[in-house]
Amino acid sequence: MATVIIIGGGLGGLTAAVTAAARGRQVVVIEKEPQAGGFAVAYRRGGYHFDVALHVVPAGGPGQSFRWLVDELGLEGIRFIRLATGSRVLLGQREFRLPNTVDGFFAALAGAFPGEAKGLQRLRRELLAAGRAYAPLFDPRVRTLSALPRFLPRLPAFLRQSYQSVESYLGRFVADENLAALLYQPAVFLGQPMAEFPAVNYILMAYLLLTEGMYSIAGGGQALTTALVRRLEALGGVVRRGTVSAIRVQRGRAVGVTLADGSTVDGDALVSAINLPTLWRDLLPPETLPGPTREALAALRPSLSVLSLNLGLDCPPQTLGIQDHLTVCFPAGGLDDCMRRQRQGEFAGGFSITAPGLSEPDAAPARRHTLSVVVGTRGAHWNSLSKNDYQLEKERLTQALMGHLETVLPGLTAHVRCQDLATPVTLQRYTGSPDGAIMGFEPQCGRHRELLRAAKSPLPNLHLAGAWTERMGGFLQSMMAGHSAGRRAAS
Repeated sequence: MATVIIIGGGLGGLTAAVTAAARGRQVVVIEKEPQAGGFAVAYRRGGYHFDVALHVVPAGGPGQSFRWLVDELGLEGIRFIRLATGSRVLLGQREFRLPNTVDGFFAALAGAFPGEAKGLQRLRRELLAAGRAYAPLFDPRVRTLSALPRFLPRLPAFLRQSYQSVESYLGRFVADENLAALLYQPAVFLGQPMAEFPAVNYILMAYLLLTEGMYSIAGGGQALTTALVRRLEALGGVVRRGTVSAIRVQRGRAVGVTLADGSTVDGDALVSAINLPTLWRDLLPPETLPGPTREALAALRPSLSVLSLNLGLDCPPQTLGIQDHLTVCFPAGGLDDCMRRQRQGEFAGGFSITAPGLSEPDAAPARRHTLSVVVGTRGAHWNSLSKNDYQLEKERLTQALMGHLETVLPGLTAHVRCQDLATPVTLQRYTGSPDGAIMGFEPQCGRHRELLRAAKSPLPNLHLAGAWTERMGGFLQSMMAGHSAGRRAAS
């Protein structure tokens, strides 16, 4: 029986493993951490259960792409919960509620900004038309040939929008900067200024979230990891703890891996689900890396990282005035300036609050409610600090963030019984991602060609999965990349 080696046991790697095992291959997943899952894990602290990364996902309804993938993999016990209220957005002193449907979303914005109604109507038509043309190319359920007739007439616009920023794209339709900030909400969690984020990426993300809706997953990201590991074991695959130190190459093909303890594992095909900078620079012989790949890596940079403050409460979130699964807070106006400042390590008042117990009451038993507060930041800043300065910076930003939270949620501090802050250094240590990047490479205007080059394997039987591929980051995207890699590895 052919053996497939999976390097990295995050969602992309585990999905690739299940996909290959279901096609009759013997599969070994090599994971450096005691617990597989990457970002899709949970932990306990002070009697509270915290999910590390999951806030919302798209397309979990019947017939939608995430639900389809879960069923295709044969995962049991995965329950998607559609958010009933969409998201709550605070821009300075103004409050907005953005419904979880495309019609409700645009109607709410038109009601809040009546002078922009005509521009919003034009944007809605353009966004839906472009999304309908672009999305099928990235949907594994759709054959490429059947997607081309709708896509080809829009190819010039697609190419133009890969160089165009979201700021420029939205500026064609609306003028109010607060309205632009609200329209950017489907992509705001990337923490990237609108002036730097490619319009084509925004169109695809907004189309998916607005037309198929936002969901949470019962049990959080850990539920996905648990279901994948169980399915893999049922198919005869194994997860082995170890750190890959090198990929062995003979006659232009990968033949196995060497682990840090000196042992080796032989394989007929390999799937790498770790970050591409580490794969290309540390694990493969230098002569296997083509010049264009080196140039692409030099042009790309890791995505945003985050500060993640997990809070355990002695009361339900409703007591503090939280009625929504997701709340997003930014200063009024100047969204891009806020994001730029936070990427440099300054806390400028932008953050999100997730209350998982509101969409899944079973996740928060009596007096065990939790909040997850996330702030975008650049990991390089945190890696540059000395050990002493690192601790001081953690304390300073925790206090600053708690102060802002207290203004949004008066009385919060008195109800906090457990507090735990993870920084980019924490995320880098556990996932291996450079600078603690949460979404692979950072999408940049005009850099899609470099991304495609960086994600092209130089070996015919080495396949790539996870957030660092051309599918970019996110739970669904990482798993889709893993599904594709697993199929190729098993062919």
